[in-house]
Amino acid sequence: MCLSIFKHILGGSLVGNDYYIDQYVLSHDEDRILYEEMHPWGAGAPTDDEDIYFKVVDLNDGSIVTLFKGPQQFFDIYWK
Repeated sequence: MCLSIFKHILGGSLVGNDYYIDQYVLSHDEDRILYEEMHPWGAGAPTDDEDIYFKVVDLNDGSIVTLFKGPQQFFDIYWK
């Protein structure tokens, strides 16, 4: 159920024309999802970089807060 709400908030897909969702995790209270949104740039070569955004979406009202934006990083995401 939460994943379908999440996908609806994001426009029906975890993959858009200029982004894709790499990781996501549901909060303990099941009201929010923390996710990593990747924005690749370049011609698709293996050496191309990506910008990443770590965001939280509130499943109750659809609001989205960006926690981090920066160049490609490899972090695991989790709620503490």
